[in-house]
Amino acid sequence: MWRAFTGFPRETLPQRIAGLGPATTPWGELWSPGQTPKGRASAVIILFLPPLPGDKAARVAFIRRSTTVRSHRGQVAFPGGRADPEDPSPAVTALRELQEELGIDPERVTLIGALPGAPALDGGPVIPVIGAAHCELADLRPSPDEVDLVFAEPWTALTRAADRPFAFNVFGSWRESHFFPVPGGKVWGLTAHLLARADLA
Repeated sequence: MWRAFTGFPRETLPQRIAGLGPATTPWGELWSPGQTPKGRASAVIILFLPPLPGDKAARVAFIRRSTTVRSHRGQVAFPGGRADPEDPSPAVTALRELQEELGIDPERVTLIGALPGAPALDGGPVIPVIGAAHCELADLRPSPDEVDLVFAEPWTALTRAADRPFAFNVFGSWRESHFFPVPGGKVWGLTAHLLARADLA
């Protein structure tokens, strides 16, 4: 799985990511012929960064969205966003958004694969792309218009064993969510759902 990546020790990375497929499948090949997504497609990136000195687990990068963005204000999320019409694949969308939000050059990112999509609240498919980059939080340049905070948590704090039940109210209806209580913030909703499906181990 990590054959192409030599940025930091592989033993610090998860040995399993459930449902991992090719990273560069074109958008048009992700749904059956004649199938039309209900909403505009998006891509996010689950980005692994080096472990802290002395730690044994690589970290996953998160952002806390600005309170001025149009949707999901102030929520913890993965870097990512809506696909532009000219984006050929979720990987291109995710890397473009990563550069816009955190200033990471796509050339610094090794793509590992992609996971099956999950629907956002508007029904639009969200495709998680998996990548790794040998850079530190201090190297990142968060966009103040989109990102209030960037932080990273060891992937071992994001496994099924760390998952907790959580209920929230949206548009007057109660829903249940996966929930990962980490020091950087509350990881819940679609972000937590994608982590639970990835089943890191």
